[in-house]
Amino acid sequence: MADKKNVINEKDCANQHAELYFSNPKVSTLQCYENRFPGSDNLINIKTNEFTSLSPTGDAYYGTVEISYVPDKLCLEPNSLRLYMNTYRVFGSSRETAINTMLAHLVEASLPRQMAVKGVFALDGTQTEIYAYHNWSREKVRKRHEEVF
Repeated sequence: MADKKNVINEKDCANQHAELYFSNPKVSTLQCYENRFPGSDNLINIKTNEFTSLSPTGDAYYGTVEISYVPDKLCLEPNSLRLYMNTYRVFGSSRETAINTMLAHLVEASLPRQMAVKGVFALDGTQTEIYAYHNWSREKVRKRHEEVF
């Protein structure tokens, strides 16, 4: 007879799955790996067009999130980032709060030299773009805004 500790219980698996996917976004969901080129100025750009979150009133937000960063000693692990993004599906907040929370968590997990998070949301024929920056020079931010406007 198999040891009960090694037997997979479907109910426990379902509960762990639900806890991961239906909880508020947490820094602990994010994992990183060692940057093999910490002295370089590599720019990593990650873009997903499947971002979903809830508004404070419970309506769904759909959008694209783009993360650009210059890593220091750590790089974000893509699979954990995908799992982290999925936790926003039940996170009720404004779009601005979601993007700024995401930036704070990503910075805390990976400690990049620079990072920018951009959210583009379409709602009823209008498009809203939200930018959040960490250690981005004022000149780069100003230049980016001039490109947008």
